[in-house]
Amino acid sequence: MLGAWRHGAIFAEADAKITAEQFAAKVGARAGPPYVEYQREGIDSSLGNAPNSTHYLRVGKPFNVPWQWRAGRALVRAAETYAATARRANAMNVAHQAALAWIRLAVLQEQVDVHERRAGRSKHALKLHRKRFEEGEVSGTEVSQVELEYVRQVSDLAALRARREEARAELDRLAGDGDFKPAPGDLMRLAASLDPSPLDEAWLAKASEGSILLKTAHLQTEQGRRSADLEQKLAWGRPEIEMEWEHGPSVEGADAFDAFGWRIQLPLPLDRSGRERREESRANLAAVEARERIIKREFAAGVRAAAAAASAAQQRLEAMDTVLAGLPATEHSLAEQFRLGTIHYLVYFDALSRLDDIRLQAIDARRELLEARLRLAVTLYDLSLFPLPEPPLEENP
Repeated sequence: MLGAWRHGAIFAEADAKITAEQFAAKVGARAGPPYVEYQREGIDSSLGNAPNSTHYLRVGKPFNVPWQWRAGRALVRAAETYAATARRANAMNVAHQAALAWIRLAVLQEQVDVHERRAGRSKHALKLHRKRFEEGEVSGTEVSQVELEYVRQVSDLAALRARREEARAELDRLAGDGDFKPAPGDLMRLAASLDPSPLDEAWLAKASEGSILLKTAHLQTEQGRRSADLEQKLAWGRPEIEMEWEHGPSVEGADAFDAFGWRIQLPLPLDRSGRERREESRANLAAVEARERIIKREFAAGVRAAAAAASAAQQRLEAMDTVLAGLPATEHSLAEQFRLGTIHYLVYFDALSRLDDIRLQAIDARRELLEARLRLAVTLYDLSLFPLPEPPLEENP
């Protein structure tokens, strides 16, 4: 996760977009820069001054009236508050993606280990059956069947290894180059380290109060509300003030003169475009408010689903604990019986397949537990649910 924050392009891209939105709000709240204008009239054919030549210099600036200024300041404050929370939500989202990629890689690594042991057992069984065939104890058909089983398992193993390499590439894409690969047993140790406290409705209701997802949605709506308020007040434009200096040259004995004046421009609320801009701002605000309601409903459903998935996965693991502990002894017993020829190869492979299915189910249960707890930790912004680091965020202007 730290690698994804430090080196990942996804985090940098989203953070830059948040900064751009923050500056866009500041730009929209400001009236605009001053301007200078020079005008010259009365130019003769040689590009010189004609007798009636006149020069004008104007300096002006659009400005906000008090209600526009107050609306702009409110928008800037809302944008700054939203940006700070959105950066934290962005960091959690990137951490979520990186953690999911790590979990996927760890799961595939565990599955590869199971299938490697399975292929190794089949290889040993094939070698043993070939010796028995040479001694006339088994038929060639039985050897062929064992060989087919071995080939099938080698094929499955090759496919899993390819998927593992894809998962490694995905993790590298998210987190950059680094030694982030899971070690054997990491998946089990991480699942065992989580607090097994029940995630009941009362706890979820209280934990939801600190959800960064809900905070971000609410602050985004507030920013949209402030933006709509400013757009309502700017529907017909901003006023503008201008100062002018005019210089007239002497003509036929008349003295040259300099004159100063000023101009103020006030927009009139008469054009249809202003009313249409207001309607546009109201529609945009309605969309933002509706989006917040959708997020709240999706949040409530997602939290309940993740809590249920985590509880179910925890129950699955607890139910399999005793069986998993006895698998090595059972596997050794089956191997000895097959070596001594007391069980048929079909019984041997079927029994081992059942043992491996339990191992794979345990891996899948750990995956479900970790993914559900990770989702809850990110959604509720509760770092006690999953080992998430605190994002090292820097305040942007």
